[in-house]
Amino acid sequence: MKKIIVKFLLCIAIIIAATATGLPQTGVHITINPSPTLYSVMGGGSYCAGQPGVNVLLSGSETGVNYQLLCNGINTGSPIPGTGLSLNFGIQNMGGNYTVMATNTITGCSIAMSNTALITVNPIPSITITTSGSTIFCGSGTVTLTATATGVCTYQWKHNGTPIPGANLNTYVANQTGMFTVIATNGTGCFNDHDTMVQVNPLPQAFNLSSSSPNFCQGGAGVTINQNGSQTGVNYQLMLNGVNSGVPVGGNGLSLAWPNQAAAGVYTVMATDNLTSCTNTMIGSVVLAMNPLPANAGTIIGSTTVCQNTSVSYSTSNILNATSYVWSVPTGATITSGQGTTMIQVDFTGASSGIISVRGHNSCGDGQSTPISVTVNQAPSLNVTANVTDICSGTSANLTANGTGTIFAWSGGGSTQTITVWPTTNTTYSVTVTGPNGCSATGNIAINVHTAPAVVLVLTDDNFCTDVNSAVISGGSPAGGTYTGTCVFGGNTIYPPVSGAGTWVITYTYADGYGCSGSATDLLTINPIPIVMFTNIVGVIYSDTPPFDLMGNVSPIGGTFTGDGMVGSMFSPAIAGPGNHILTYTYVHPFTGCSASQIQYVNVGTVGIDEVSVAANAISIFPNPASTNLNLTGIDTKAIRSLNIINLLGEVVYTTTINAENMVLDVSSLATGSYFIRFVDADGISISKKIMKNE
Repeated sequence: MKKIIVKFLLCIAIIIAATATGLPQTGVHITINPSPTLYSVMGGGSYCAGQPGVNVLLSGSETGVNYQLLCNGINTGSPIPGTGLSLNFGIQNMGGNYTVMATNTITGCSIAMSNTALITVNPIPSITITTSGSTIFCGSGTVTLTATATGVCTYQWKHNGTPIPGANLNTYVANQTGMFTVIATNGTGCFNDHDTMVQVNPLPQAFNLSSSSPNFCQGGAGVTINQNGSQTGVNYQLMLNGVNSGVPVGGNGLSLAWPNQAAAGVYTVMATDNLTSCTNTMIGSVVLAMNPLPANAGTIIGSTTVCQNTSVSYSTSNILNATSYVWSVPTGATITSGQGTTMIQVDFTGASSGIISVRGHNSCGDGQSTPISVTVNQAPSLNVTANVTDICSGTSANLTANGTGTIFAWSGGGSTQTITVWPTTNTTYSVTVTGPNGCSATGNIAINVHTAPAVVLVLTDDNFCTDVNSAVISGGSPAGGTYTGTCVFGGNTIYPPVSGAGTWVITYTYADGYGCSGSATDLLTINPIPIVMFTNIVGVIYSDTPPFDLMGNVSPIGGTFTGDGMVGSMFSPAIAGPGNHILTYTYVHPFTGCSASQIQYVNVGTVGIDEVSVAANAISIFPNPASTNLNLTGIDTKAIRSLNIINLLGEVVYTTTINAENMVLDVSSLATGSYFIRFVDADGISISKKIMKNE
């Protein structure tokens, strides 16, 4: 079996496996090698014959690839190996079309680089100078030097190497001695020169030429050409583009004038001495240009049916000889931009149907105008409103397009006259309405979205006791909001005795000037006052009784005692002295700060038997607590003469005299709470016992 490898220009290697005896083909293997990367051929250009050539470049290259420059398909020079950078094939001085072929040195794959570089070798003109006569003149003679060059050229004459102003024709009238050189430059910028020597005899005096204006309008009277002096005996011939114009004018020693010159061209004056025939061209030349009127305006391009509230552009092609353009528009329409140019923008708001026209204008006048008729259709009326323009975040606004439109297109979607929007930020909505005539109008409305105010509630005082009749709460920010809650009455007032003990949620709500509101909560605690007990002091107390501790008579313990004879929790009868004393026990809850007090009456007798104390301790009181009737039994009517019921504030709420051993007291009218019964003897000495009133 043989393997045959065929290489193609596309760098595809095909391996065909077959037997020499014509057995069936068993497989084809194709290997595709990448072609070199394409880069652009650059450079080239044109140059004049006899000058250095121009460079041919390649925009990039690859290492391992050779680049061969070709001119008109023929190799030029040796291949250049790639460097990874752009390549310069150097200056090429042979005209033609330059290409570059890249060849991979390993795979042999080749590819022509993109683009070509064209080099053109421009010829320099061949030039000679011929003379109209001898180059040696008599006194005032001249010689016309004529330059003849190959091709179309421009000319510049020099005298002794210095350019002669205005001498840019192929002929020059020489009137002075020196070397005259003419430089001919062809259309490619290539030039050549030639010179000749002139010997000039004295010439007529040269005077300056001028004109009343460098140009004149088409159909106008023309221009006067002036010469600022003359010589007698010399004739002056006005010439237009080198050709005599009119008859010679004899010099008179004064200035000369050639009025009403109405042909465009270059005007010169030739002076000829009448005696020597020597001639001289006056200084300078007058170039007169005829300014033509603008040509007729072309067709106006633009809509001939428009809507009243639209802005439409209209244009026309350039008008020959026009320096500006004069547009006119229908009544009520306004040219918003472009007046004086080939294109205008017209605002048809409030406009009527009419004519749009344009004409060219220049310094010589106006050209013929071209009109078009424009029909202006009325736009639908439109007034965009909203039920509210300032909304709170999360709320909506209804937008309505009021007017004569029948088709509605809202920004963001919506094709009905009224839409509901839910903006999250300040948003300007636009709507385009279209009327039956197809004209439309667009309006906008801005909806301002206000975020809810940031509300904070930190109660200034969030703990109260039930014995506080009322309190005003505060601590909400911003100021000016309202407080609500089960325990809040009258805006910001709480009544702890009414609400009772417990923890309450207080809500503070604030609304800003746009009606956007926010709220915050805090907890308020109403603590119960402690239940304080101060039991009777049992036994007869005399002034000589030693001090004793009353902490065992109170509950809860840990409070403070006040009253005559109290030192801390110790009661000293000796310090208190004989008589009836009120002792007060006050307890402050260690956590809530709420406090309550109870009083007890202590009667300190003189040394001896305290009959009232003995008699009071013998009295039975029941039921205790009581709701309606309180029974008293075992009363010693000789020792006890009267009794009082006193509330915790020390106020006497009930009093009576003792007239029986057993008594029933009606306590139904008393408020629920703790009270003291004070028993008083004939000497005014008393002792108290605690009772409770319930419902």
